[in-house]
Amino acid sequence: MLIRLRRTAPLAAALAILSTIGIDTAVIAAPTPASQVRTYDKNLLKYVNHARTSRGGTVLKQSNRLYKIALKWAKYEAAHSDFDHNPNYPSQLAAACPNWRAYGENTGWQNGTNAKALFKLYMSDTIHRGNILNPSFKDVGIATVKSKDGREWNVMDFASHCA
Repeated sequence: MLIRLRRTAPLAAALAILSTIGIDTAVIAAPTPASQVRTYDKNLLKYVNHARTSRGGTVLKQSNRLYKIALKWAKYEAAHSDFDHNPNYPSQLAAACPNWRAYGENTGWQNGTNAKALFKLYMSDTIHRGNILNPSFKDVGIATVKSKDGREWNVMDFASHCA
């Protein structure tokens, strides 16, 4: 199966194509955005936070504001099969979190779902790992959307001061 990752940092972007095996996970549905976060995304956040704390860092908190931005972009990518960074993320972040201080974005897609495999791929890449472990980031919005062709489109929006 193919996984495509998009690297990002405020000044750098690149593309990596990687392979892995996928498994299905459940979707949790409820009335508020935070409670609609898929099990897949919750697991991805657990892996991210374990990596951060095992290196002496702090945990990232899932931000409803960042989740809404990430979800909107993941839906766009899934609907248009358009694999790219959200060009409006800086302005959307500024509108949602006027006191933000740092930001980054990881995007990727894969056939099937396997949060641990995607996490390992993010961590195997310098820029993705840098975003995940960046001590300036305190908040994250993680959203994954399945497209009609079965691909899972993942967006991780990082920031500080955006709880």
